Amino acid sequence: MFIHAVTGCDTTSRIFGIGKKTAFQKFVKGDPVLQSFANAFTVPNQTPEVIDDLGSQVMAVLFGGKCTDSLATMRYNIFSKRVVSASSPVTPERLPPTESATKLHCRRAYYQIMVWMGKEGGIGARRFRGPGMGPRSTSHREVLASVRKAARLPRSANMKGPAHPVSRSVFPLPVTRPGG
Repeated sequence: MFIHAVTGCDTTSRIFGIGKKTAFQKFVKGDPVLQSFANAFTVPNQTPEVIDDLGSQVMAVLFGGKCTDSLATMRYNIFSKRVVSASSPVTPERLPPTESATKLHCRRAYYQIMVWMGKEGGIGARRFRGPGMGPRSTSHREVLASVRKAARLPRSANMKGPAHPVSRSVFPLPVTRPGG
C-alpha cells in the first residue's frame, strides 16, 4: 500500500523519475527509512509534522541521498552537477521535489492509505487537508449537473468568445448537446 500511494496512484501524484519498481526494490532490500516510513503510514492519528519529516527523509533516500540530507541541498547539488555536465538546459522536474511539494505529496499519500485502511475518520482530516485533499463535498453527478446548467445559460451581450464558455474552459474538447 505504502509504495503504491507514495510513488503515485489514482489520487496521489507520481514522482518524476522514480518508478514503483525502484521504490519497491529499495523497500524489499530492507531500507530502514522506507521501512519506518511505511510503518508510520499505517498508524492513525499521526501528526502532520511526523509525516512531513519522514516524507523528506524518504524523498532524499529515493533520490539517492541519505535520510539526513536536506532536499534543498540535494536539489542544489544535483542542479550544479547537471549544469556543469549538461549540453542542454536542466529541467526542474529532473530535480528532487521541494520541501513544500514533498510535504503535500506525503500528506496526500498518508490520507490515501488511511482511506484504504478505512481509518480516514480518525486522522484529524482537517489538519491534512489542502488543495485536492480530503473527502469530496459534492458528488460527480452534482458537478455534471451544475456544468450542464451553466452551459444552458444564455450568452450575455458583453461576453466574448464561445457561446458556452464553461464547456470551453472546463473541457478542452468541444462539447455537444444531445441531439445537437
